[in-house]
Amino acid sequence: MRNKQSSNPARGVRTPPPSGAGSGLVAKVVSLGLALVLVIGILEVLPRVAPGWMPARVRSVVRLYDARTTWENMMRADKELGFSLRPDLNLEFPSEGRMIRIKTVSSGVDQVGMRDIGTKQPFDAVAIGDSFTFCDDAPADE
Repeated sequence: MRNKQSSNPARGVRTPPPSGAGSGLVAKVVSLGLALVLVIGILEVLPRVAPGWMPARVRSVVRLYDARTTWENMMRADKELGFSLRPDLNLEFPSEGRMIRIKTVSSGVDQVGMRDIGTKQPFDAVAIGDSFTFCDDAPADE
């Protein structure tokens, strides 16, 4: 005869899970983390590698950030003026769908630069102002 107790597990007694059962959860969490890093990496790299694939609104935001960085490189802090244009620059400024060549020369006053549009001193008139006066979105020949 068969012993019934030996074939049936005791009631209320739990058997421990097989070893490695918790590793499935760990593998899922690690996989999810790697997938998240991969997606973020693609979202960071793709606009830099292929900017034409970005939607127009995103491209305009990138242009604004590029313009701000270039603008900051063009300026220097000035205790009286707030900021002033650096002299002797020769760079390209990102504008609406094109790059604008910006050249500056020294104004002769306290390391303040002015846009070089080919005119020489003495000047008939001088325009002093902000970015609208500077015309940062227009080439000097326009």
